[in-house]
Amino acid sequence: MGGFIDITKTEFESMHPRFAVVNMYRRMCLRENIPFKKNLLVDNISIVLEKPYDDARTK
Repeated sequence: MGGFIDITKTEFESMHPRFAVVNMYRRMCLRENIPFKKNLLVDNISIVLEKPYDDARTK
């Protein structure tokens, strides 16, 4: 769905929230046949997720 990077066959790492959320929104727009354009709600979700992402990042 655009939210993870495949590192090895058994290991995944989440993408940075700004990229992951926008990628997932873009794919949803394609799937639902909705025009892809800037969405403030999507942008705000990614901003809120940045700090927990940075705090949890171990690599």
